[in-house]
Amino acid sequence: MSKPKVEAPGLRLLFGVDASGVSLELFCWSLMMLNYGRILPLCQVNGENKHRDLVAVLCPYASLYVPETCMVPRSKHMTWQNPLILASTSPRRRELLHEAGIMAIAVAPTVDDSLYSCGTMSPKEWVTTLAVLKACSVVTHSSRGGGTVLAADTVCVVEGAILGQPKDGDEARSMIDLMRNRAHDVYTGWCLKAIDGNKSASGCETTIVSIGSISDANLDTYIQSGKWQGKAGGYNLSERLVAGWPLSWQGDPTSVMGLPMERLATELSRK
Repeated sequence: MSKPKVEAPGLRLLFGVDASGVSLELFCWSLMMLNYGRILPLCQVNGENKHRDLVAVLCPYASLYVPETCMVPRSKHMTWQNPLILASTSPRRRELLHEAGIMAIAVAPTVDDSLYSCGTMSPKEWVTTLAVLKACSVVTHSSRGGGTVLAADTVCVVEGAILGQPKDGDEARSMIDLMRNRAHDVYTGWCLKAIDGNKSASGCETTIVSIGSISDANLDTYIQSGKWQGKAGGYNLSERLVAGWPLSWQGDPTSVMGLPMERLATELSRK
């Protein structure tokens, strides 16, 4: 039986390549590697028109033809169960894993941070608890027989005040105002949990970040841009460095960006 072929002239517009006659296996794998999340209006497989969503990392149509061993990204040096499932839809977290050569499937957790309060927990306990809750939510709803879920949560802390993701521009401005011209702590809780329940690990990494002088005009422009959305404390370290903000830190900078890669590299390869 010959492998199905994909004929999608629209790919030239979307990706700059012509996929006509390419095997569906290669086509789907390429989409996964690109982490593309657009909708391809019309795709032909063996001459039959199909409407399909190409969501996040996986192409749902691929499972009809491509064996799971070919379809699921695997991390060669990981001692935990493959595949690695990232309990987050954050583009920054996916980028951090990709840059480290770690392939992962992105799945949205069903935990809404805004519904919970830290109560008497310390910031470290709080973010670690949220990471564990996120990992458990993905494990609970997973239909896979194996694999490892990675979850994380990040907050900034100034004088005991926990700063999560701002709800609006005013709150984002207040957070950054509070952190200007001083140092603050960034806590990132993480959790690794095997879907079969045989293995789990969790912890929290701390990085100290200092934000220097930022003019009111600069801050106004930033708030109006909306780039503060979905970011703990209202900023992303790498983005603001590129933008010229006066930033310095002590610790792992990737932890500030959402995943403590130094620690996770060790944990994922631990025997």
